[in-house]
Amino acid sequence: MNSSPIKYTLLGIFIGIFVVGVLFGVFLLGKSSQSSVDARLQAAVTTPAAAATSSNANTASTTDIKSADVSSSSIPVPPKLSNAEVAQKQQENKSQLAQASQILSNKNIIAKVKPSVVYIENSDGSSGSGFIISTDGYIMTNAHVVTGFDTTNITLSSGAEYVGNIVGRNEKVDVAIVKIDATNLQPASLGNSDQVQQGDDVFAFGYPFGISGDVDFKNGTVSRWQMIDGTNYIEISAQIEHGNSGGPLVNNQGKVVGINEFLIDPNSVSGIELGESLKFAMPINTAKALISALENGEDIRLPTAQQTNNASCQATYGQYSQWSGQTGSNGSPTCICQTGYSWDGTGNSCALNSTLQQQCVSEFGTGSYSLTQGGKAVCDCRIGYVWNSAQTQCVYQYSSSPSYTPPPTPTPVDDTQFPYGSTITIPLSLTMQIGNNPHQTCDQLGVTANELTLCNLYRNYHDNYSWNIDQSQ
Repeated sequence: MNSSPIKYTLLGIFIGIFVVGVLFGVFLLGKSSQSSVDARLQAAVTTPAAAATSSNANTASTTDIKSADVSSSSIPVPPKLSNAEVAQKQQENKSQLAQASQILSNKNIIAKVKPSVVYIENSDGSSGSGFIISTDGYIMTNAHVVTGFDTTNITLSSGAEYVGNIVGRNEKVDVAIVKIDATNLQPASLGNSDQVQQGDDVFAFGYPFGISGDVDFKNGTVSRWQMIDGTNYIEISAQIEHGNSGGPLVNNQGKVVGINEFLIDPNSVSGIELGESLKFAMPINTAKALISALENGEDIRLPTAQQTNNASCQATYGQYSQWSGQTGSNGSPTCICQTGYSWDGTGNSCALNSTLQQQCVSEFGTGSYSLTQGGKAVCDCRIGYVWNSAQTQCVYQYSSSPSYTPPPTPTPVDDTQFPYGSTITIPLSLTMQIGNNPHQTCDQLGVTANELTLCNLYRNYHDNYSWNIDQSQ
């Protein structure tokens, strides 16, 4: 009997049982592992009190497992925005993108601004900068650039030259408008200085040290807003020098946000060592508010140094003193006496010195009078008289005229009626009659008795008095 089929059948049954056993074992192992994992997870979410109890019960464990709330309520959910808020966010993003797209490279800023910058030079050689604000030739600058002048010379960046008329100025704010006879000019784009912030990029244009030629360009940042004497200025790190005054300060979009105005030199701050000068610009919004008035002829001027110092001298030494043009070591004005006056005996005021006046008349004739020059009393010729060729006599100015009549000795002055140094009122018509007929004496003018006295005083003793011209007569 052949036993092979039976053996193979038994072997197959055995193998099948073995495979089933293995699979069952794997199943049981998986179930056990899952139970272990579930137990660990359960331990992980145990409350703090339970965890503490478990830790105390198992003194061999050194691991302090902290509770973790894994509930869905612990996951932060952003608040839902309203439609209006969503629209606002979108608008802000668009605005930021638009601003970013307007930022220019230095090369493009120069190309945009340079054609608008001008070089300003006055007749005395002083100079500054400015910038065009209209196509028909209006130019903005600092008032101090053109102080004391009614016209100035303008050179465009292209090299074209013009004579400019100062049509308006406000020296209190330090802004002026100059007009040139030109058209089709490229004006600068004026920005909004209220938007200028600390750290912003800024760029200064102009002609430092009065050096003409190509326009100078310096870049920097806004250092801070600074209040000086009640006025707000933009302090900048961009280097500016004397001559940059009046030039534009622009932002990274090439828009004018300020006017380069002044700097504080390192040595000008007493007791402080500065590494570099402090540079300041006027906010353009301050200047923009004045454009219309200035273009229409507004003329606001500060007292000149001569006027200010004359007032100081007269307050100290009387109305007949004046500033000499010099200042003392302490910075105060040096005062002298006006023409026809000299220091009194005390040296504290200026007064007419009748003794010196008589000496001048005795030595140089009735056409001379006494005055003070360089602190010394000297003699000179009165109005209507000139020195003769030998410089020994004051002779009548029109003695060569065919109708010349030698002037009589001036009528003596009644000191009681007309004290020296007093103010006399005289009709405008009489002063014109005197001025238009210099070759005639007062008697020959055919004036009234009262006018004859005034004519004598005005023509022969003019500098001994102050005159009030009555324009109504």
